[in-house]
Amino acid sequence: MELKAHRDLDRLLDDAIKHKTDWLYISGHGLTELPERIRDLTEMRDLEIFEQDLYRLPERLFELSKLERLKILTADLESIPASIARLKNLRELCIHCASSDRPTPGYRAKPKEEISLNRIPPEIGELEQLEQLTIQYTSIHELPLELEKLKHLRILDLGMCMINRKPDFLYGMKQLKYINVSQDSLWETIESEQ
Repeated sequence: MELKAHRDLDRLLDDAIKHKTDWLYISGHGLTELPERIRDLTEMRDLEIFEQDLYRLPERLFELSKLERLKILTADLESIPASIARLKNLRELCIHCASSDRPTPGYRAKPKEEISLNRIPPEIGELEQLEQLTIQYTSIHELPLELEKLKHLRILDLGMCMINRKPDFLYGMKQLKYINVSQDSLWETIESEQ
């Protein structure tokens, strides 16, 4: 059931909870935080949130134990909380900063050096089912060694971040089919050596 046409967030959540939807797209509600009721979406498998003013991911988001795909688009994100590790079924995590769901004339994204998201928590290594990790336009400088634990990871896309070079431990991750570690829009892609 597609419920994204709702303009009233409370009604959207009422319907999503009532119908036990497993897919939800939230955008254009001017959210600065996610409502408490997000935890009531117990059947949620695929959640996409496009809210430019959403700065913090609340703990209640990580109670969605069936979640397989999480996509967050926002102007700036404070961090990826360590509690991301609770999403044991997560297969795809996508975070895009410098995104605007309602750009105004003259809108300009912050320089990536000023984006708050500057690290990937080591707990990311506990997401054993993760197949795709995409994090775009951040001030992340380095990757946690714990990425090595992700035996199902096929796509690692860290475009427009502040990483200077591909970390040596990635060469040992033979299951990777695509690796993008770039600082600018030239997309200096480093293909896996297979």
